[in-house]
Amino acid sequence: MSETYLSNKEALAEAHVLELINNLARSTEDAIRETLSLLEEFAKGKLEIVRVKYSRIRTFKNRSEELKSKTLEYLVRTGPSMLFKDIYVSIAYNLERIAQLMNGISHRLLLLSLKGLTPSVDVAKRLVSFGEKFIEEYEGLKRTLIMMNYNPKKVIEGAREVFRLEDEIDDMYRSNEVELYEKHSSNLILLMLLKEVYDIIEESSDLVKDSAENLAYLALHKIP
Repeated sequence: MSETYLSNKEALAEAHVLELINNLARSTEDAIRETLSLLEEFAKGKLEIVRVKYSRIRTFKNRSEELKSKTLEYLVRTGPSMLFKDIYVSIAYNLERIAQLMNGISHRLLLLSLKGLTPSVDVAKRLVSFGEKFIEEYEGLKRTLIMMNYNPKKVIEGAREVFRLEDEIDDMYRSNEVELYEKHSSNLILLMLLKEVYDIIEESSDLVKDSAENLAYLALHKIP
């Protein structure tokens, strides 16, 4: 009777944690999409729009921080009733960190817009494509996260798709970095800040992959 009670208690706690993490994932997605929108405006040379809209990303970042704190507070209250509590903590930190990184991108785009610095057409296109590929990876993580409540085998499949996209992002990162140096080596500020934008997106991609790995590990324990 005691084992059944603990099992049911853990299942309820996990369901609530997944709900909290899904809320956090949606908030972070808002930050990502707003950042890509800002990136597209910057690539088109619409610098005034960048100056006006960049602060919206901070709002999404703050919301993700609040949702992460709410998730962690609940995990602390559950105590030992969740076997894999630390894994959910790691996922929550990753999601909130991604929102922070998006805020970092917006700040760099603001600095470039204030200085009136824009990349070449080719570099701008590659930068937007890089951001779009990252959103594709993140959407894969979100779908994988949703499947945790329904189909653990689909979680494994979803995680593999995230890994594939992360490999593509790594390849794009390397080729884009080369072109960036070729096109803008004479403008140190533009080169440095755009390189940091690339670095931040690549770091965010690694955090998505890490979260997918954690979900796949959790799913393995649910498959009979």
